[in-house]
Parts: sequence; structure tokens; C-alpha cells
Amino acid sequence: MRPKPTRLLVLLILAVGLFPACDPSADGPAAPGAGQIALIEGHWEGTIALTQVTGSGCIPRQLRTFVGLQVNISAEISQTGELITAMLSTPTLDVTISGTLDDLGALTLDRDDLSLITTEDCDGKEYTVELVDAAVRGSATTERLAFTLILESEISLDGSVETTMVTRAEVELTR
Repeated sequence: MRPKPTRLLVLLILAVGLFPACDPSADGPAAPGAGQIALIEGHWEGTIALTQVTGSGCIPRQLRTFVGLQVNISAEISQTGELITAMLSTPTLDVTISGTLDDLGALTLDRDDLSLITTEDCDGKEYTVELVDAAVRGSATTERLAFTLILESEISLDGSVETTMVTRAEVELTR
């Protein structure tokens, strides 16, 4: 039996997740035409799975044990034009994030949503994990969101950056 995902894993994935930055070259009706904003408002259900963790030290080593684990996730997305707000939920955590969606389907998150800082105990030491960059690549139709999240975090101990960690997760949601 696998351990339950840590709060850090869920926070890292949800901190920027569940918005499709549509790839105009993707197959299918990925993005609306120029001048039109995609309508993704509504309730979405699906899964998120961690697929890769890089970096050295305790925190990346701990998170690598969750590679391949799928977690159920839901999103309640509200939209006013280009402004997007989503309540994201897993069995263990609820997070609200916001941003803007352009006419090509690319999402820009509010900077406050990217300023995720959390502390994690690992090997008896308290580490600070700060999300410093995020990328979302994928596609969207009116019935399906599928995308990859790539998150970069700095892990510090006693105020000094010890390592940089990159995590990658695959998300698929349907209405």
C-alpha cells in the first residue's frame, strides 16, 4: 500500500494547476479563434498524477515515492471574460487560485498564487519550499482539459537554498 500524498505534493500540484494553457498546434479544437476567450467555466472532475521529480536531498527523494500515484481532483471554475477563479479540491486539500485566460488559451496566474511557501519536516529538519516558477502546457475542448504542469521550487534549510526541485504532473479533467 502506498503512503498518502503529503500536503506539499498536493500544494505544489494545485498551486498552479487546473488551467489549460492551450497549445494552438494540439490536435482537436484546442483554443478559440483570435479575439475569443475560451469558456471553461463550470464543474470539472478528473485525476492528477505526479510523473517526475528532480533535485537532490530529502524533499525530492520523499516526493519521488509518489511518482505514478493518481489523485482524484475536482475544479469549480468561475469566469468573467478573461478573469478565471478556480476552487480546486482533492480528498485532503482545497485551494483557490485565479488568473487571466487570453484568446489563445494561455493562462497567466496572479503572482500571489505563485508565491507558495510552505515548510516541511524531513529527516528531522524543517525545510522551506518556495514555488519560484511554473509552466502549464496542454489542450482544452468544451468537454476535456488535459495538460502537463511543470513546477520549479527552491528548497532551503536555515535560510540558505539547498537545492532546486522540478516536478512534473499530468492532469486530465472532464465535465
